Amino acid sequence: MEGMWIRFLPSIEMVLSLINDGMIGNILSVKASTTFKAPQDDDNRYFNPEKGGGSLLDLGIYPVYLTLLLLGKPRSVKAIAKLSDEGIDEACSIMFQYRSGAYAMLESSLLNSSDAPAEIVGEKGTIKIYHPWFEKAKGIEINIEGEGKIIYPCSWPGHGMQYETEEVLHCLDENKIESSAHSHSVSLDLITILDEIRKQIGVVYPQAESLAGVSR
Repeated sequence: MEGMWIRFLPSIEMVLSLINDGMIGNILSVKASTTFKAPQDDDNRYFNPEKGGGSLLDLGIYPVYLTLLLLGKPRSVKAIAKLSDEGIDEACSIMFQYRSGAYAMLESSLLNSSDAPAEIVGEKGTIKIYHPWFEKAKGIEINIEGEGKIIYPCSWPGHGMQYETEEVLHCLDENKIESSAHSHSVSLDLITILDEIRKQIGVVYPQAESLAGVSR
């Protein structure tokens, strides 16, 4: 199982429960970003293509995954990015479109920090996962049109990685070869989408170039 730890956080589980219960109706849009002002240090991975640097694979994977979890694979993907002199994406902006008419606006950046929540807009209301929505969120707000808002605080011991560990142990106990909560096919869909985004923004890592040379 891919270590997509946010899938198993209580906050994400609550959001899925609220949506599955029809609290906000069909999803119309998702807006989410993951940003971090990375230190300009030659020794770290953030801006180093040899170490897989860039905002998309480090940070953008989370809003992309959240949207995949909520809406599935998009009909179309459009992406633009600010590239460094070394050819890695310092910031990336992504739009997904779906056949239903739903869309997603996603962003990742190594140039600034933001405390914006993840926002899921439905036909009957809106859910906001407070910052840091991709870790231990401060809370979840649901606002139903005509009924007002409810805020659910989020709290659990530790950082939260224990929940994916528990899922692995559960799968082993049940002799499962994959998790129904985060299947192999979902991981493949996620990396396929990320590869398409990288293709559009023109990010190619040295390792990929080396592999291409071997295959030729």
